[in-house]
Amino acid sequence: MSVKALEKARSSLKKAFGFSAFIGALIVLFFLQSDNDKYAFWLLLIPMVMYMVYGNQLATKYKYLPDFADSVYYLGFIFTLMSLLGATIFEKLSADPSKTVSYFGMALSTTILGLIYRTY
Repeated sequence: MSVKALEKARSSLKKAFGFSAFIGALIVLFFLQSDNDKYAFWLLLIPMVMYMVYGNQLATKYKYLPDFADSVYYLGFIFTLMSLLGATIFEKLSADPSKTVSYFGMALSTTILGLIYRTY
């Protein structure tokens, strides 16, 4: 395996991370703009799972991408912070416990998935 091929894989993984973070930010933005809290738990898992599948394929192909598992965890944590910041900015945290739980559930589901993947 050449160093150039590994650098290309890392560059590709960085682009995928950025794309996933962007898609996650859009999901958070659109979700917080609406009053619908259905499927909140699963929404941010979509870009995370897409990133995990893509990165896992690269890691398997090149047999060496030790930072990938960490980046999955960091992506989940970034989604958590974006969700909580967005809920605070758009003043979605209210006295209604079900709404508050849906925002925190959406936020924490990504961190939990990232942590599970990282320790696996």
